[in-house]
Amino acid sequence: MGWLELFYDLVYVATFIQLGNALSANVGLMGFLAVAGLLAPLWLTWSHFTFFMNRFVVDDLAHRVIVFAQMFAIGTMAVCVPSVFHGDSQSFVLAYAAARLVIAALYARAWVHTPGARDVAAPFALGFGFGALCWLLSLTVPAPWSYMLWALAFAIDVVLPFTHRVFRLTSRFPVDMMHMAERYGLLTIIV
Repeated sequence: MGWLELFYDLVYVATFIQLGNALSANVGLMGFLAVAGLLAPLWLTWSHFTFFMNRFVVDDLAHRVIVFAQMFAIGTMAVCVPSVFHGDSQSFVLAYAAARLVIAALYARAWVHTPGARDVAAPFALGFGFGALCWLLSLTVPAPWSYMLWALAFAIDVVLPFTHRVFRLTSRFPVDMMHMAERYGLLTIIV
């Protein structure tokens, strides 16, 4: 594991601290559900990035710039957590959509630079990109339609890696289980 992954994890830890602060200020069932609702997409973003980094080891300037864009989006989400609890979710949604677009861009970059991985990278780039578009479109429609778009985007992000075709394709690029255990373990310890 490199320094970039560790630094990346620290940005998430800051976001988790913000969620903890929000929960301590909103103790109760609704506060718990709101924190869980914010934690779930964050966890997906971290997991999808971690799986990407595990499958496609990239370490060049362009990759670092893209990862720092992702960290900026996650940091923006952290800053926006308190406003979500006051009824303003627009900034959080924009930051989350940006984070999803970055992951889609990483897979699109893998599609360009790794011809043997195109079958694997394409569904992730398209699926995560479409999910991010759903988040952005949710800003243009009133509730409850916006919540339905969130649910659709979240479902895409959860289901996509487990569809039969994608699951079969990713077996060609298996993850390094030792590295994955280390990543999940370190994040758990840090949190």
